[in-house]
Amino acid sequence: MTAEEMRGLFDPFHSTKDNETHLGLGLFVSHEIVRQHGGDLLVESQPDVGATGNVVLRWSAAGHVGGIGMNGTSILVVDDERGFQDSIAWCLRADGHDVRTAPDGEEAMEIHGGPRTFDVVITTSSCPE
Repeated sequence: MTAEEMRGLFDPFHSTKDNETHLGLGLFVSHEIVRQHGGDLLVESQPDVGATGNVVLRWSAAGHVGGIGMNGTSILVVDDERGFQDSIAWCLRADGHDVRTAPDGEEAMEIHGGPRTFDVVITTSSCPE
């Protein structure tokens, strides 16, 4: 991204994509959620190279982030982009979390609607179904 694109990165309805299906709310909403939990969303970018994003959350002595105990947390990841879904799930499992995944809202409801509940649900706002 260019320096100009980076300046508006967390603004609502800001998008670097030309496609009409991208509303430009994803980073705005993500940034607000992270800020509400006392953290920050940091992004570095080099034009024509790529961008890297980091979510920074405060860790308490009790082992909690934003009020959620992080040891063995049960997490449901819902995203229609399989690569993103797998990457997030892999990172969370490596940290010792119990992670389930679903490609869409319909399957997520089937998983969530069963006998199982989740401590955290991570999803995209543009997931089909």
